[in-house]
Amino acid sequence: MTTLPYAQAPEAGNLIQKFVQYPGTKLTNAGEAWRQVRNNYILPYGGSLIVIALLALGLFYWKKGSIGLHGQETGKLIERFTYFERAAHWTNAIAFCCLAISGIVMAFGKFFLLPIIGGSLFGWLTYALKNLHNFVGPLFAVSLIVVIFTFMRDNLPSKDDIKWMLKGGGLFSGEEVPSHRFNAGEKIVFWGGVFCLA
Repeated sequence: MTTLPYAQAPEAGNLIQKFVQYPGTKLTNAGEAWRQVRNNYILPYGGSLIVIALLALGLFYWKKGSIGLHGQETGKLIERFTYFERAAHWTNAIAFCCLAISGIVMAFGKFFLLPIIGGSLFGWLTYALKNLHNFVGPLFAVSLIVVIFTFMRDNLPSKDDIKWMLKGGGLFSGEEVPSHRFNAGEKIVFWGGVFCLA
């Protein structure tokens, strides 16, 4: 940013970005380079990954259906998660959903939502979701740290996880594979998320 008087430098008071070149972009200012990465890589490949994941989930549900009880209900309830664990999880889950919905609308809304609801409503909606995104982001980050430390001890690997993995969790055989509080698949998802954040 220049500190010269406006008469000597018309750009006085304006942030002047450095020129950078990200992989796959031309040498340009930082804002334009990010726009190129977003439009050329993040939007098409990110959108494709979202569609592939949704199709995989739909296919899995279509083939396996919902998981039911193995017998009749006994009327006895066992508390699997404490109130604090549920509160931490749901705070994080609701924040994640808010971020996901607002992020998808801001990133891809002009392709599927703008033609349906029009420019005025889309502009208002995107502005509101951008503000929601900005305020919910810190809540998500803090609640995620709380969730990680709350469930870390129960997600430590054990020798029983090897048996669970060798049998694929009983996914294809239909055989129920014993596990402790969390099975090996849940532990892999947990630690995968932790290491992606690190």
